[in-house]
Order: sequence, then structure tokens, then C-alpha cells
Amino acid sequence: LMPVLAPASVREIVELGLFGWALSRWCGSWVGFKLAGSICEASATVPATFAGEFPEPSDFVFPADGVHLRWPDDPSAMEHRAKAVRLPAAQAFARAARIDRQYGATGAARLGLVAPGRAYGQLRQAFRELGIGDHDLARLGIRVCKPALVWPLEPERTLEFARGLDTVFVIEDKRPLVEDQLKVLLFDRLRRDAPAVIGKRDERASALLPESGEVDALHVAAEVARRLGLPQPR
Repeated sequence: LMPVLAPASVREIVELGLFGWALSRWCGSWVGFKLAGSICEASATVPATFAGEFPEPSDFVFPADGVHLRWPDDPSAMEHRAKAVRLPAAQAFARAARIDRQYGATGAARLGLVAPGRAYGQLRQAFRELGIGDHDLARLGIRVCKPALVWPLEPERTLEFARGLDTVFVIEDKRPLVEDQLKVLLFDRLRRDAPAVIGKRDERASALLPESGEVDALHVAAEVARRLGLPQPR
């Protein structure tokens, strides 16, 4: 029951590390990282230019007794506080800081691509394989979401991203952490207007992306090309 962040690079370990400390102090919870092996085993020169200052939410009010442990405190009270206060506080803090990046088509769009952590780098490589630049996204009807807070997903901006799309393709390593949350959120909030969500499986429940290991840019590029009617990457 603690928030989880997903850095997409060595640089983001520093950036989201600073955000995670601020988030922990705000919501009173431990904050975890979801890190791919290829990032853990990498190195980089990172400029020390991060301010580490994040705006406090204006749309969240803490209960009078706060978020921290107190004596006496039984397990049921701790669980209730985590679910009813700490996690919503974490979502509000992420929303105010706008750490979940979104870009691409702002009006009519058909395909949404959601890629947290290391998978975002694979999506960017897939775009290069297909010759797609950021300036092409609006023309192709593509929106991109790079969630930094992967659990729990921040619902308001996620719903804003998904509205009007035909399909959301979730690209993530290992198990479908983001994909499963997105399906529940869209079913609860949008119902009949919700886009189809694919990732580990497609609309026909056929295997699409692997649930073990790391996703591959060429695999992602092939699926994006197929859905947009573009030539397959070589």
C-alpha cells in the first residue's frame, strides 16, 4: 500500500528520487521504485540541476488527525488510513506536480500509447524505427502518456488522456501493473465510452507483449505500424 514510481533512465532515478522524498513527506508513506535491470546496471553523467521543489495540491484536504501513526493504533486503522488518506494524497501530489508526461494529438485521436519506465525508451526507439517524430503525432492521431507514478495511477489526468481514443496500447515490462489499473479505471468511469485496452493481450485475448523479461522496440514498432497502416519496420 505504498506509491511506486518508475524511472525511465539513470537521470530519472535522481529526478524521481527527489520527487519521491517530497511525496513521502507529503502523504506519510514509504515510496518505492520499479526499476528495470538494464537501468539498474547502467551509468550516466547527470547534471546536478534539479531544484527538487514541487507544488502542494490545492484540491486535497488532510483529516484533522493527519496521516501518521499514533498510539494506540491497530492494523485496521493503519490499513484504512493508507487506503483512504495516504494513497489519495499521493495521487493529488502527483497531479499537482504533473509528473505524468502526456503529449501528442490534443483533439481527434485514435491510438493512445502508454509506456512507463524503461518501456518509454523502447517506445521512443520504435518511433525512430518507423520514422515518426513528435511533429507527426497529431497527424497520425496518436497520444502518448509516460506515467511516472505507476501505482496507484493518478485518475484525473489518465482519464483526460483516454477520452475519445479508440484504443490504448500499454507498453510495460513484466506483469501488467499499469494495464490492469487502467482497465478498472476506464470501466468504472467511462463505461461504454471507454477505449479498448491492449498490452499483454490484444482485443481477441491473443498474446501480444511478453509478461516476462523486457519489451522490445521492434515488437512495439511492428504493432504500432500494423494499427496505423504503416510499413513494417525492417
